[in-house]
Amino acid sequence: MRLRFLRTTISDVSGYPFQPGQTIVLDRLTRQMRDWIANGDAIVVEEHPPEVAVAPAHPETAVAETPRKRGR
Repeated sequence: MRLRFLRTTISDVSGYPFQPGQTIVLDRLTRQMRDWIANGDAIVVEEHPPEVAVAPAHPETAVAETPRKRGR
């Protein structure tokens, strides 16, 4: 399980808080971690990001200009 912090959050190490965007990997949630989630300080991140479909590139096609007919 992973937690991503949404704002600066106090950690157990003095002077080194968790920063917004930082993620940590956990084996289990503690009471303090549940409080972080409940308070909106952190969110649970999916273990595996969703698959992203990639469309194949379309080859470029050269187009020749056709000459315009001049009226008489």
